[in-house]
Amino acid sequence: MILKFPEKELFIKGEYKKIIENYKDSPLFEEAFIRHLEKISDSDSFFEALEKKHKKFSTKREIRILYLKAKFYRKIGNYKKSKEIEKSIIKKYSKSPEALEIALKREKPILDIIRVLYAQEKWKEMIKKTKNKKIRNPELNYLIGYAYYKLKNYKKAIEFFKSSLLGGYEKKDLVNFYKGISFLYQGDTLRAIKSFSRNTNANSHFLEPSLRELRLIYLKSNTFKEKIEKIFDKLNVLNEEIIYFYYDKGDYKRVIKLLDAVEKKELKAMYLEYTIKRDEKILEEIKREHPLSFFYLQHKSPCISPDSSIKAILRDSSSKPLYDTIKLLLELNLIDDIEEKIKSIEKKENFLYLSKFFFENKNFYLSTILARKYYYFLRERGDTCFDEEFLKILFPTPYEDIVLKLSEKYGLDPALLYALMRRESIFDSLAISPRGAKGIMQIIEETAKKVKEGEFNLFKLEDNIEIGSKILKSLIDTFGLYFGICAYNAGNEAVKNWIEFLPKDNISIFYNIPYKETRNYLFNVLSDYLVYKFLYPNLKLKI
Repeated sequence: MILKFPEKELFIKGEYKKIIENYKDSPLFEEAFIRHLEKISDSDSFFEALEKKHKKFSTKREIRILYLKAKFYRKIGNYKKSKEIEKSIIKKYSKSPEALEIALKREKPILDIIRVLYAQEKWKEMIKKTKNKKIRNPELNYLIGYAYYKLKNYKKAIEFFKSSLLGGYEKKDLVNFYKGISFLYQGDTLRAIKSFSRNTNANSHFLEPSLRELRLIYLKSNTFKEKIEKIFDKLNVLNEEIIYFYYDKGDYKRVIKLLDAVEKKELKAMYLEYTIKRDEKILEEIKREHPLSFFYLQHKSPCISPDSSIKAILRDSSSKPLYDTIKLLLELNLIDDIEEKIKSIEKKENFLYLSKFFFENKNFYLSTILARKYYYFLRERGDTCFDEEFLKILFPTPYEDIVLKLSEKYGLDPALLYALMRRESIFDSLAISPRGAKGIMQIIEETAKKVKEGEFNLFKLEDNIEIGSKILKSLIDTFGLYFGICAYNAGNEAVKNWIEFLPKDNISIFYNIPYKETRNYLFNVLSDYLVYKFLYPNLKLKI
């Protein structure tokens, strides 16, 4: 059965009222309703139209309606009601564009406004809003201190963090941690150690990151080694950061004793235990925890097993109506609706079915997203072996001509390029990160200008992949494979600093890299890299 959507043409023409009146069950109804409301200019017509809304919409559209209501209440002079709605948006939906717009216009209540700006990482706007104001609220002092910290004004950050603590802010461990980091960046290592050591009790929410910072100081500086050793030796808690400390110190007997005492180990600790004991049972535990992880795939191939149930789902046609609906929403660029539709899917098989459809239609972003959801379902079920056809949807090789040409030009393994793209953008060539990185390999415009002469378009696949390949090749040549991948994520300067003090082995790098995001990034890219190498042996590997 081929579904037709006659309302599609009405939507394209902007005849939203006709859709509202004649197609109440249409997947376009919600967006048509909102667009119709946004076109209304007089208050009476707006509130009259709003009465016809008979169901709850998606969260983003409910926020848009609230915002419009506030606007029209203000228009009719009901400022009290308008302010109530605006305050509700600020409190409940602090990360929405509407909350940001309200916050930038308003001056009170200052704490609510600063919370919105903090949630949206608008550090300079936070400082502007509170400039020349007396800040007495301890939470507000912390938030402003954090803004200064993000702007690298560590002296001012410390000043506000201290005021927050003096004011009795309840999240003392949070403040102590960032105060410690600020002292560290100022070069006052002793005070940094004191701040971190205040978080070394078992009840601290910042025990793990504080211990990590103390470990990094231990690796960087001989001056404070003895002091930090005493802190770790006195600890009455069992934490994996303590295990990593004694591993870096070379006390392997203590490491084994601590590992044996941990009931539920994280993946990095499991791998550390395997490198010491070389017990195949531990490798099997790693497989059960993460069968497609770098830690497992370094030693074993992924488990591939034909799955007749998966093959049946991939060839099913009973979900065609759902596919047609999502395809319609995609054609009209109603991404929020697609996300809502995907959230509402109850039959896990539909994730896989839709993934195959998008894969065949070369929308590798959505196909990978949906395949990943089905993979999570399989993992929850306890699966550690996977159908190869499914894995090739989960790990696709789009734009092969471009990738093979550029991998040969720059002497890169195409499997590595695919792993990087998958983790950078999930193959979305139009992706833009909050930091402004663009395209399939997530490149900052200023960085691109340094490596590419003449005009380029970061949303053009070949331009983006070429610039990304050139950057990656340079970083690998400079830092080696592991640190080169880290530098693609964290930048050259950070990696230059890390190389000076991190142990020169391929184990501790996974728990000693200072940035959590980069630790995860390296692990994920290398994991995907090995999967690609296994799935596509004909990619003509170069490295």
